[in-house]
Amino acid sequence: MSKVSICFYKDHKVRAIRDEEHFKWWFSVLDVVRAINNEADYKK
Repeated sequence: MSKVSICFYKDHKVRAIRDEEHFKWWFSVLDVVRAINNEADYKK
């Protein structure tokens, strides 16, 4: 079973999913890069 979660890095939201079966975290690459570069939220 997986759980969707929101994590924070430098006050930026980073979407994440925790896979409880395999004990792994999966993070949105777009959110991580945006947070590292201190960019504004992406809006389509």
